[in-house]
Amino acid sequence: MGMTNGDVLKEQQRNWVGFGCLGGGWSPARWIAFKLQANGHTAFYKDSDLRELNMNSIQLTIGGTLAFSERISLDIGVTEDVVTLTSPDVVFHLALRGTF
Repeated sequence: MGMTNGDVLKEQQRNWVGFGCLGGGWSPARWIAFKLQANGHTAFYKDSDLRELNMNSIQLTIGGTLAFSERISLDIGVTEDVVTLTSPDVVFHLALRGTF
């Protein structure tokens, strides 16, 4: 991602930040699917004493989908920070979906 200089910490801001995502899934039956996804990005700032601003970040999400019917499903996931102290420690994801 290319960014212009911001108003906050402009001397430390990086103008180029890389993002990446890799995921996969496996569905042993029509009613269940297991999923794994890794998201990451390079640091937004440089020369900071704060690890949260100065480090690259990687998060790993593990979860899946339960299908209650052809149109109603529930996504469940837990995200953990692989590179500690660079993103929230743990995130819980629940999404009840219905299609029309």
